[in-house]
Amino acid sequence: MKLFMQRIADALERMAPPKKVSAFDKGDVFTFNENGKVFEPVTSFNYVPFEYLIGIDRQKSIMLENTERFLEGKRANNALLWGARGCGKSSLIKAVFQKANEMAKTKACLLGIRKNDLKYLDEVIKMLEGHSRKFIIYCDDLCFDENDKDVFRYLKTMLDGGLNAMPDNVILYATSNRRHLIKGGRRDDDAIGAKEDTDEGVALSDRFGLWIGFHEINQDEYLQIVDGYVKMFGLDVKKEEYVPKALEWSVTRGARSGRVAYQFAKSL
Repeated sequence: MKLFMQRIADALERMAPPKKVSAFDKGDVFTFNENGKVFEPVTSFNYVPFEYLIGIDRQKSIMLENTERFLEGKRANNALLWGARGCGKSSLIKAVFQKANEMAKTKACLLGIRKNDLKYLDEVIKMLEGHSRKFIIYCDDLCFDENDKDVFRYLKTMLDGGLNAMPDNVILYATSNRRHLIKGGRRDDDAIGAKEDTDEGVALSDRFGLWIGFHEINQDEYLQIVDGYVKMFGLDVKKEEYVPKALEWSVTRGARSGRVAYQFAKSL
């Protein structure tokens, strides 16, 4: 009788529809493909380890705490990281995601989406809502012009907690070189229009619960970052040898930033 019942159970299992496999079971990092309106897994995730991001300790602490709260199912804020180019905004988001995921019981997904694809955000949200995993939507270099008004207003409404607000398992992290997110396109004599653009930009920026600024670094900070990357890459080179080269490298690039330091260390 026991063997007979086992055969029945095996037959029912074969007849049952195959278990549905989510696209998000194939990895932790994805990019959005607007053609199929699907997320495709990233096979090689390029990031700088959290410990090697130097000179932005305050920003690191805030972002890591917020991300850990999100992964633990507690209330967390959408975040806008703004400031000078190459100062570590994008690197911090990727590093924090990786660091928090290493300690989390349930791994989150990082979903990269371009600004031009934010028009599909409503469809993306419906795709993610109710899923067992948590999702960090990551938009790099977020800024708007006159042609982006519809996307701008939709994002503003969603972040403000309207009827189509983001579900609890989704959070948005964005970077921008602009504090107020709108490119200046007004004529010099259109002071009222320029003020309206600024006000609109502030209206969106204010809807991010975290608004974290990054600023240009001085020479000492630049050299500290270079030193960190030299150690990260395990380079056998003395400090007195690479410091003059690092300074020359920054002069030829016309800037001192974490990105410039990283590029220099790679050149070694």
